[in-house]
Amino acid sequence: MPSNHLTTHELLDYFEEAFDFDADETVTIMGVHSVAIAHRDISGFGNVGKEEGWVFDADTYVLNNRYYGMLVGDGDGVASAPMWHMELVENSGQIPNRYQWYHEEDGKDERPIMLHFDMALVRDLSDHMSVDPKGNEGAVDCVFREEGDEAVAGYTRRRRTQGKKACPVASDTIEKMIEYKMDNEMFLYDFEKVLEKMVKNGY
Repeated sequence: MPSNHLTTHELLDYFEEAFDFDADETVTIMGVHSVAIAHRDISGFGNVGKEEGWVFDADTYVLNNRYYGMLVGDGDGVASAPMWHMELVENSGQIPNRYQWYHEEDGKDERPIMLHFDMALVRDLSDHMSVDPKGNEGAVDCVFREEGDEAVAGYTRRRRTQGKKACPVASDTIEKMIEYKMDNEMFLYDFEKVLEKMVKNGY
């Protein structure tokens, strides 16, 4: 398995070497996260005591393009994207602490997550990832979007990003992400072909 902390180029290199995928095919296969659930006690990622995934209502196990909507948003994938925040997940036993991204939305109990290699499809974390002072891998020194106001539970709060700049846009993959966000039928058609290629070339 690849590292949890892949940057855009590392993610693309991994899928090219393992499955002979190009950038578009890599974006396609990552859409499988619309049916993925994170188990904190197994992977070290996710929310304590909950089986939640990368999208809202992940436990319905419906394969569709909602993964792309979670990362791109309603517009061009930059200013209009949903807000994601990074946090350190402190684990016990042999599972190391992990950095993950989370999204909260007013009126929803679920709290979807993303990992660095998901973020790599819309944000280029190259040169922005390091080991934190406590030795935890995957600390990122940029934010998903620059600080702004958010309406939460009927009031406005301002997230503290400590003046950090937004991570650069992942130019190699963002256009395909936007295409899939806009066209579920295209995604499903492409996914079938890419999954077949993955089975033949890898697993």
